[in-house]
Amino acid sequence: MDLIEQPASKFSEIFALIRATVGVDFSHYKLTTIRHYKLTTIRRRIARRMLLHKTSSLDEYIIILRKNADEVDALHQDFLINLTSFFRDPEAFEELQKRFLPKILKDRSPESPLRVWVPGCATGEEVYSIAVCLMETLGEVRTKPPAQIFATDISERAVKKARAGLYPETIAADVSSERLRRFFLRSEGGYQIRKPLRELCVFAPQNLFMDPPFSRMDLISCRNVLIYLGTALQERVLNTLHYALKPSGILLLGVSETTSATPHLFQPEDAGLKFYSKRPGADRRGFDFARQRGVFDLPKVPHEKGAKIRKTDIEEEIDQIVLKLCSPAGVVVNEAMEVVLFRGQTNPFLQPPSGKPTFNILKMAHRDLVLDLRTVIHQARDSAAVVKREGVELRCDGQCKQLNLIAVALTTRENHCMVLFEETTQKPAAQPQTAPGKTDGRKKQRAEEDLEIASIRSELAETKRDLEAIIQEQETSNEALRSANEEILSSNEELHCTNEELQTAKEELQASNEELRAVNRELQNRNAELAQVDDCPAGEQPGTHVLAGFDRPLHRKEHED
Repeated sequence: MDLIEQPASKFSEIFALIRATVGVDFSHYKLTTIRHYKLTTIRRRIARRMLLHKTSSLDEYIIILRKNADEVDALHQDFLINLTSFFRDPEAFEELQKRFLPKILKDRSPESPLRVWVPGCATGEEVYSIAVCLMETLGEVRTKPPAQIFATDISERAVKKARAGLYPETIAADVSSERLRRFFLRSEGGYQIRKPLRELCVFAPQNLFMDPPFSRMDLISCRNVLIYLGTALQERVLNTLHYALKPSGILLLGVSETTSATPHLFQPEDAGLKFYSKRPGADRRGFDFARQRGVFDLPKVPHEKGAKIRKTDIEEEIDQIVLKLCSPAGVVVNEAMEVVLFRGQTNPFLQPPSGKPTFNILKMAHRDLVLDLRTVIHQARDSAAVVKREGVELRCDGQCKQLNLIAVALTTRENHCMVLFEETTQKPAAQPQTAPGKTDGRKKQRAEEDLEIASIRSELAETKRDLEAIIQEQETSNEALRSANEEILSSNEELHCTNEELQTAKEELQASNEELRAVNRELQNRNAELAQVDDCPAGEQPGTHVLAGFDRPLHRKEHED
């Protein structure tokens, strides 16, 4: 059973069955890691269900899903990972209580309630942990404004358990004895959240990807949700959280999560502990909450109506001729800096290097263009505007050409960029006009020095821009490494969960083994008793002894004597 080699279409069929049965779409959850095609959470859960049904083929398991709606619901519940605990990452809660909650409560009037939202609350430990910190902080301020914590999750079972507020005795390992005494009641088999703390929290089922969000939130804690989502879902969730936050609000993410999918929306307040705030004047770029289930569908090809406005053959031919004769040569590169499309004659600017074939534009580009290419591409991606670098010199075959490098980010393809190489004619530098016979050597020398200083300043400015681009690229690489580290942490978390399940199964097997041993001893005793009964003569009670000579009748002579 090798799910790594299975095509994505197989999983799309499974996601379609879940969406049709349960109404939840998992098609944009992560199926692969960033660099390596390993098993992720979705694939591991499917493999687990296949093992339970003793099937080694994904096609066979899909047939089981088609015939059994209960199995579809069971797989859906397995996909919803409710792995959480009280005061998870204590440093983050300590910083929240010491720095951010007092900042949020500062100068707040009693008529301005404090609003907190915890999406993906699972079984409620995270919610009650924030409620405890909030109650302790409110006890230290003079004005105590009303507060409300909204907690939502896509799993109704998890929401019901969170609403009940009953937890096992093992939470004592994460909650201090003082907090247990103040905020919990000891009950049979565990601890019950006290009523004042429970009344502070409102629990409700919610699909974070499709249902309308809350608004005007002072604090949002969305931890360990993004790590399971693909880039498209991450961007949608972060847009939702950006909409829900106040301009002065705080966003708290998990230790393995970042806002890299929407860097224009959030800025770090504490990058190490994952506290973020809204960037001033940030735009969600036309994000629409009204879009529902078809939000991630590909655009459909127009049919009859589109055919009526289609260009004629002669117009298309004219466009192709104009593009070929008048437009500069160019290429289209993807997010990995690889060329995916060539336009026109690019030989003077791009040439395949010797050795292993590659389409990386920075490896194919002439050495005089590498730094400027890197700069304009990164600037175009970051600003989503046309970026032009003029007067770039290209020394080729003993000649010096001047180019204009133009980079434009494509709107139809994410992280794709078009680069154009526009040749320009170099104008000779104007010579200072002097009267014949009255050449002033000192003025000429000063003019040459001024030109040299201007040239050095221009080169220095270009070097500074190139350095900034290199630093930005390095930061992007570091972000990719952090994302890879997040994937590793997520996998480690899943392995830890699996290890706990295996440990529980081991304990159950040990208990069953002890029961079998007891039954075996009982059977051995029964067998010994049966063997003893079989060894006794007929009519004799087991355990009695017959003396020799008294087990036969007496003769007449012996009787007379």
